[in-house]
Order: sequence, then C-alpha cells, then structure tokens
Amino acid sequence: MAVARHGSFRRAADALGLSQSTVSRRVHLLERRLGVPIFERNRTGTHLTSAGERFIREAEFGAERLHQAAMELGAVQRGDTGELRIGVTSSMATGFLANVLGLFTARFPSIVLTFEEASSQANAASVLDSRLDVAFILGTPQLPNHQTRRLWDEEVYFVIPATHKFAGRSQITWRDARHETFLVHAGGAGEESEDHLIRRVSALGFRPKIIRQKASREYIFSLVALGCGIAITTSSAEGLLDKGVKLVRAGDGVETVALSAVWLEHSPNPALRKLLNVCDSLVFQR
Repeated sequence: MAVARHGSFRRAADALGLSQSTVSRRVHLLERRLGVPIFERNRTGTHLTSAGERFIREAEFGAERLHQAAMELGAVQRGDTGELRIGVTSSMATGFLANVLGLFTARFPSIVLTFEEASSQANAASVLDSRLDVAFILGTPQLPNHQTRRLWDEEVYFVIPATHKFAGRSQITWRDARHETFLVHAGGAGEESEDHLIRRVSALGFRPKIIRQKASREYIFSLVALGCGIAITTSSAEGLLDKGVKLVRAGDGVETVALSAVWLEHSPNPALRKLLNVCDSLVFQR
C-alpha cells in the first residue's frame, strides 16, 4: 500500500522508516505468495498492475477494518467503551445512585449500561457468577472473592395516602404503624422491604399485615394513593411519588439503611473501575 501510494520503493521505504531492500523483499515475497505481480517496475517508476490495483483496493478495505478493530479494542481495554451490567435494589429516581449514573453517562457516553432489579442477595449471587459486573445493594456484606464498598445511607420513609390520619405528621413511629396494612413488591427489592417490616414490627410484639403485589414500585404507590394500604421506601424514591401520597419519616429518630457497591475482586471489565471512580468522587464531595 505504501509503495502504491508513493509510486516508488525508495519513497515508501523512507515513509515507513525501513530500508529500500527490506520493502522490495517483502513486496516480492507477497507477489510470490499471491502468484501474480502487483507492480510493474521500470525506469519511470513503480506502477500497479491491473491485478495489483484490485488487490490494493481490497487490502485498503481490510487494513481499515483491522485498524478500526484495533482502535475499538484499545478503547474497550481503556474502559472508554464497552458495557456494564449493573444490579440495583433501590430506586434510581433521585439520590446518590441517580447522581452517580447521570455523571457516569455524561463522562462515558460510549459505555452501554444495562440494569437488573432484584433482591440484594440475588444481585450478589449474580456478581459472583459474573452475570453482573457490579451491584448496588442494601447493607455491607462481606462475601468471598468480592469487594464491598459502603457508599451512602438512605432514610427510611412510610408512603401513606395524602388523606391518611397521620398525613399531618413529620414522623410516624413503628408502634403507630403496627396495625397498618403494608403493600410490598413481590420479589426483588420488595423482599428487603418485607424483611425490614417484619423485623421492626415483630420487635414490638406484633405481626405486620403484609400484602404482596406483583406490580412495580410505582404501581404500589398508586395503590397507596387509592387507600389500599401503606408502603415503606427510602429517600431515593421521592421522584416516583404520585400526587395522592405523602412521604413521612419512619421510626423514632432518623432511621437509615446502608447501601453498598459489590463487585468481583478481580473483575476483568475496565469500565467498572471508571464507575467506581465516579462513586468515590461523589462520596468525597458529600
């Protein structure tokens, strides 16, 4: 290609930083392998044969594809492009995780993010099995071959109808809420909500009334607005609320749950390090 571009073995050798004999020998070896001459050599210079013209057209296309493939592979290895598979438990409507993902997609628009919502336990298992690159889960579990980093805490809230008898309060204790009907999502993050409810109400000597709904978190909030029960959530779900519901702090004081990132200790995905760096930068700012 260089010889065809420059029309001379000498000028091609200068451009490539090689000796003229090296270039001539390599072209000659290529012609022997192909079984046809690529160049005509005479006193006026070096010219492509008809077979050579066709070969160079195809070779340029292949070289461009090879160059593009190498560039793309380099970008993947640097973490500038690629894919991140992320497990989530809490809402991404507002709060820390929403800020992380918004900043990350702004900085690295060529990295595709795919999400899977499930319980913390299921997400951790998916990371261990390499089905997910990272999971944002409740708590700070210590798991074999995993790295766990506590990133932020979220306040626990009751979601109640705007017409509820406690709607005028700024806080509702668990004792006050012990006789309420609680709506939880069946599976996924709903498992954490149900465990939390049972733990908090059972400690008071009561068994909570829980109705599992095979519906999204947003639909459950709509059911709350209709007076079908109340729900619990965290501060990150504030952006999902309907007009007919209200968030009221749960517990006797400020009640929070910890959320952490969990990933394989030796993850081969270079984009993961960039996501963790964004997490760290926002943690530092808090």
